[in-house]
Amino acid sequence: MNRSTECEYDDATVKSRTQKLLEKLSGLENRLRELESEPQASSSSAPSPGSDCSASSPPHSLLAVSFSPAAAVGDMDTTGTAGMHSWTGAPSFSNSPSSSTSSVDLSFSGLLGESRGSDYSWPPSAGSSSVAASGSNFFDALQNVNFDGTFELGALPPEFQSSSSSSTSTVPQWDPKTPLPNVHKTLLLDIFLSHRHQLWFEGDVTRFDESSPGNLFLPEPHPALLNAIYLLGCHFARSPYYSELETTFFNKALNEITAALDTSDRLVDIIEASCLLAVYLYINCRFLEGYCHAFSAARLAVGLGLHQMSAQMGGEGVTHPQATPIPIAPPRTREETRNRISAFWQVFIVDRCWTIANGLPLALPDGDSNHARIKTPWPMPMPQDNIEPAKYIPALRAKAVALLERSGRLSNANKDDDYWGQHSTAVLALKRLSSSLPMFVGFEPWRIQAPFIDVDLFAIHTAANVTIIHLYKDINEEETTKAMRTVLSLIRQLSDADYEFLDPTLSAAWTCVAKAYMRTISLAAEAPGGPDAYAISVAEGELDVICNAMRVMSAFFPIAGEHAQKVEQERQRIRR
Repeated sequence: MNRSTECEYDDATVKSRTQKLLEKLSGLENRLRELESEPQASSSSAPSPGSDCSASSPPHSLLAVSFSPAAAVGDMDTTGTAGMHSWTGAPSFSNSPSSSTSSVDLSFSGLLGESRGSDYSWPPSAGSSSVAASGSNFFDALQNVNFDGTFELGALPPEFQSSSSSSTSTVPQWDPKTPLPNVHKTLLLDIFLSHRHQLWFEGDVTRFDESSPGNLFLPEPHPALLNAIYLLGCHFARSPYYSELETTFFNKALNEITAALDTSDRLVDIIEASCLLAVYLYINCRFLEGYCHAFSAARLAVGLGLHQMSAQMGGEGVTHPQATPIPIAPPRTREETRNRISAFWQVFIVDRCWTIANGLPLALPDGDSNHARIKTPWPMPMPQDNIEPAKYIPALRAKAVALLERSGRLSNANKDDDYWGQHSTAVLALKRLSSSLPMFVGFEPWRIQAPFIDVDLFAIHTAANVTIIHLYKDINEEETTKAMRTVLSLIRQLSDADYEFLDPTLSAAWTCVAKAYMRTISLAAEAPGGPDAYAISVAEGELDVICNAMRVMSAFFPIAGEHAQKVEQERQRIRR
């Protein structure tokens, strides 16, 4: 008699994998409901370095990542199995005091496979409650996917993610008194290198590869530079765990800079490290601290003579000044010469961009005296790059920044004879730059991961158009309006995933455009025949676009949020 339906245990029936998955999903759903019913206070914050995470932070307090099954299928259709490692989401968490005090939506990709620093993106989806996923491969993670399409994982290297199916997970802790593990070094370095264009770090990055035979007889990068790199890697990692380490790396970099200055050890690396610290402080709204580090880098660069590395006849090489205030050995290789040139232009761009954005005096002078005049050639590509020097992106960026700074100061100067002479020189330089700029094509469909535009060209074209606004304000309204509309057309071509990779000084450039539109509103409101409602409406719409772009950008660079707030305050003032 078949009475299997009356048996409590039926050994004759073998459950399929689908049944097992459904049962596991049902159990996890029940667990999720229990967690959601607990008081909010039961969810502790991310653990601090040196504490026992398993005891202080329950699994559901880790970084929540949203997962879209439809998107994953689409990715696998176009990229094969690599699509499985490209799931992204937008968890929400509070940054450390050194980053941002607001809650932002961020993501960490490579959760289910290899961790690749260039895969970071920020799609505009909202984080939701989820359960802890504890599989080391695709199918293990699939067992922990909830029906609402969410799962939860800490933003940590894959080696540190628990492969057990238990409800607890151990977050790794690094003791700052011990050397940084290689897995952290590799991950943070990869993240930094994917964002180095935003920090104007164009030096030779192969020297950071410890396994390269060519680096065996070369000096190692200074620890100050490495700690500054790890600091920016933590900032861009968008991980609560790494956010807590920012203060550690910042303090280590400061200590190493002090030690290097005492012994004059690898001072070019110290210049680069100081520039990176300055950018980190600027984007986190710590302006005076940032200016101090930028000023120190500029003074050290001038002391080493990096601003006067004159090109030899025929353009075959570069000579370093024979006598400098601070002694330094001449470069031994072409790569070392190129690194020094790149270090100088990094100082130049950091100084020019952030001083004009914050109304501070220049730290790196470019005067008529022989000591202050800049003679160093523009950034140069490597011979194997096969790039025309005139179209080399770092060189175009430096030229655009130089013009932007000069035009910005001219826009506030008295229009006397000296002004018109400098104005004519700047206009000619702008025309030469514009003639050599490659066209910005916008969205590039061949890119398989963010950014989906050429962010370098985006920044250069924006700087060129803001320069036009500065030069033609109150002189040629047609040119000014055309440049304003061009900047807005550039902003409209951005996708949400592109903002993380934008030049952080763009928000300051957008502020200049916003001021031009607010000036248009003021003039339209005071028109002789009465307010021009259409012109005001159009300008208000463009201001909305600018402010929204700044708010999205503020998730990665808090300084953009400060700029958006100032623009909104000025808008409220002119409406009264």
